[in-house]
Amino acid sequence: ISIPLYAIQSKGISLPISISYHASGIKVMDQASSVGLGWSLNSGGSITRIKQGIYDERPNGFYNIVFPDPQDPDYENRMKALYTGMNMDDLNKMDGQPDIFYYNFGGKSGKFMFKNRTAKGLPPEILTFPYVPLKITFLDDWKTIQVVDEDGTLYVFGKSLQGVDYRELSTWGSPGPSNQDGYPYPSTWHLVNIVSANKANAVTLKYDFGYSSYMYNTSNSINEEYNPNLGGNSSLIGSYFSQSQTPSTTTCKLLTEILFTDGKLVFSYSTTPGTNIRQLDDIKVFNQKGLIKSFGFFYSKFKNNGIAVTEKNALRLDSCVEINANGVRLSPFNFSYSSFNNYEVPTYNELQPESEDLWGYFNNSKIKNRLLVRSASIP
Repeated sequence: ISIPLYAIQSKGISLPISISYHASGIKVMDQASSVGLGWSLNSGGSITRIKQGIYDERPNGFYNIVFPDPQDPDYENRMKALYTGMNMDDLNKMDGQPDIFYYNFGGKSGKFMFKNRTAKGLPPEILTFPYVPLKITFLDDWKTIQVVDEDGTLYVFGKSLQGVDYRELSTWGSPGPSNQDGYPYPSTWHLVNIVSANKANAVTLKYDFGYSSYMYNTSNSINEEYNPNLGGNSSLIGSYFSQSQTPSTTTCKLLTEILFTDGKLVFSYSTTPGTNIRQLDDIKVFNQKGLIKSFGFFYSKFKNNGIAVTEKNALRLDSCVEINANGVRLSPFNFSYSSFNNYEVPTYNELQPESEDLWGYFNNSKIKNRLLVRSASIP
């Protein structure tokens, strides 16, 4: 579900602005964005990273490892040494998994990762999925990512051409020798510059520190031990539940301005009362003469059993309306949401994840071993 708001057309550069809603259901750990729970503001672009193992750019990360060449006579011993390194403590661990980078900009979306290299002195090759002929370059100690598309348009992410760093940094757990991921590493590079292929035109995007996002990343597992019975049904000996939780913190950025040749867009925010959620209040559109229109966003809080929610999933987008330069409101978009048993959203509880099923949706269960599918047929 997508609602177009405005499109910047600036001498060969096009940048659409819209909001979109995913209708696949709200999960227990979903947090509201600046335009409400389930909604996204599409206003530029970003490259986000999913860490696999340890961060690629760490000294023993995937980016810096030279993998054994299958043609090497000592290939077997080198592979054994690499395997041993992958199972060492965090400080000395070698990473055999590339991080996954997701991109979304200029009407393009997909993912990419580094391909393992087998020779020193060669930068790892970047693979896109699905394949797109993009030239992707990491610069300035990974502060900047530059992408050139098929048309020659340059997209800059992270540290801008003006020298301002707009990356989001994340930490996992407490920092220390046994947890290098506890130190800040970039998890998102926001789109900061667009430069036309002929270098004659540019668009600049500016951000501000929005808020710190705190989450508990929970991993659950259940091991069931059976006594095999070849003549009939196997009997259950015991069921063992284990759970681990790692706190993470991300410094989130919010888009505040988009500057282009003929004007600018200004994004204004406030804090949702009773929460730490930053909500987008309006987008103002200016040309060189002044304000030409704006878009207002109006909110309330979701309610469970008639009581307003105050957790990170509280913000409810009720309507969006275009307002012309004279202050006249045009026909608004109004939104309504279904509820179940007088609950409009799942009960958000970072420290009680047993209330979610295997797919992350609320199941109202307080018994931890109901997280996974329990029934199984063993011949």
